[in-house]
Amino acid sequence: MLTSKQKKQKLPPAVIESPPFEVTETGWGEFEILIKLSFADSQEKPLPLFHQLQLYPKDKDPDPDAEYAKLPITSEHYEEIVFNEPHEEFIEPLRRYRAQVLANPGKSVSSTFTPQLEASETKRLYAINDKVLADIEKWKSKLAAAEHTKKRLENDIRSLEAEAV
Repeated sequence: MLTSKQKKQKLPPAVIESPPFEVTETGWGEFEILIKLSFADSQEKPLPLFHQLQLYPKDKDPDPDAEYAKLPITSEHYEEIVFNEPHEEFIEPLRRYRAQVLANPGKSVSSTFTPQLEASETKRLYAINDKVLADIEKWKSKLAAAEHTKKRLENDIRSLEAEAV
């Protein structure tokens, strides 16, 4: 079950009970949604997951009027579920379970969770970090220059006041 935490939007929750577990909506923005995983024939409580839904490309500025805003967005996030203390009758099916690859005919997923993707994302984050550090240094130097100018002007004012007396 997917539930929007956005108060303005009064959409009914989507209940998806079979593969592919996908929701297709239109809109613009970014917000957190609640996903409740319910396990059939189990005493396990529904498991809530919060997912940051981003309705614009991750590498672009959020501009709803841009040309790329009209294109479909694939936003994938890796989630891992850990059962700390499952009920006894739930343990054996968990141990026997083997992940199955779900067929997705006619759709091309732009990315998968691979070491290459992780390396690419890490490189992107380091580049962003370097840019932030460079911006901080630039603003520190502008601040130092402004403080130097302020001191010089204060000294000039004191000199002029001393001459006037």
